[in-house]
Amino acid sequence: HDNRLSRFQVSANDPNLADPNSEQILMTIVEPDDGHNGGDIKFGPDGYLYVPVGDGGLYDQNNPTPNPQDLRSPLGKILRIDVTGGSPYAPDCGSALYTIPANNPFTDGPGGTCDEIWAYGLRNPWRISFDRLTGDLFIADVGQYNWEEVNWQAASSTGGQNYGWPCYEANAAYNLTDCAPASSYTFPVFAYDHSNSNCSITGGYIYRGSRYPSMQGHYLLADFCSGTVWSLNRENDVWQSNSYDLSLTFPTTFGQDQAGEMYVLEHSGELSHIAENSLLPPLSTHKSAPPIISDGQPITYTLTVANDGTLTVTNVLITDTIPLNTSLLSTDGVLNGSVVSWQTGALAPGDQIQGQLVITPTLPVSGTLVIRNEFYGVQADNAERVRGTAVITIINGQSVYLPLIQK
Repeated sequence: HDNRLSRFQVSANDPNLADPNSEQILMTIVEPDDGHNGGDIKFGPDGYLYVPVGDGGLYDQNNPTPNPQDLRSPLGKILRIDVTGGSPYAPDCGSALYTIPANNPFTDGPGGTCDEIWAYGLRNPWRISFDRLTGDLFIADVGQYNWEEVNWQAASSTGGQNYGWPCYEANAAYNLTDCAPASSYTFPVFAYDHSNSNCSITGGYIYRGSRYPSMQGHYLLADFCSGTVWSLNRENDVWQSNSYDLSLTFPTTFGQDQAGEMYVLEHSGELSHIAENSLLPPLSTHKSAPPIISDGQPITYTLTVANDGTLTVTNVLITDTIPLNTSLLSTDGVLNGSVVSWQTGALAPGDQIQGQLVITPTLPVSGTLVIRNEFYGVQADNAERVRGTAVITIINGQSVYLPLIQK
């Protein structure tokens, strides 16, 4: 199994697409196992490309070789390269078409250590990010059996940090064979264990937007299994943490827009905007539908969203998925695939917006048929997403009467 870092050119016909025929391979890193790959790539404030690489699944095997501690291997490292220029020859441990920054910490020319290495001792770094205000680097590293961690590197760092794996899993000793004294390692600024269904960290960003002042300077992260979100902030050189339940299901990545506002993406593909809890005007949803109908009758759903708070919410989007085994007869919303949506630019305190859709079952009704409408909700720029609860309609089939013949 290989890790490959490639460069592509923008398509000549569409600036939003890459030309698949323009691939140039910069690195091919051979992994001993199918796991712990490259978890991100980011350009730093210095203009260099930072490439986190996992240990290749080494410590999921028996009697592994400790590559994360081996400076001759790119596995289990943060690599730092200059992609503005390049050579047709491999600079050191990569393939070609880039150069090594002169101030990388382990530069010794071809052979010996991998000159690309900026930091090492990592297991499976899943997302790195730079603070767009300070330039500080955050590294979220997925642990083995017990711990997940966040490592922090100041913008003034000259690199060379050893984050400890596999000698340490977060702050806990894991395998100290041939390891240096603890003082030789850089330990995480935050770690959490695998209790409460936690299993794997998803790193995020420091909030630097302008809409939510109290979120300023807070780094957000989540756990892939539990969906729990944490915020970290540094006060007087001490890191503080708070946890939140945002009802996320398998969060895989965070994102930020040009204004510094933050988003989180779930494994299902659902993208959510993250807003400050103290400023969230409460939105409420109510859906009405007949609880029981006869076969042949349509089902009319009326969805009402109200602003029960004291602040106006903006860019309100309501979505409702057509239930399984039904087809749409009519709606006053916009249909896209199987999802009907309604949108309004603003919803003032006390106001409400209403949408309607009419459906009919596509299955024959024999006895009774249950129709569940449950995938609907509302979101807005400055309000917490609200998911609806299931609405059930029972369809009674036609009764068939057979003559009773007595002899």
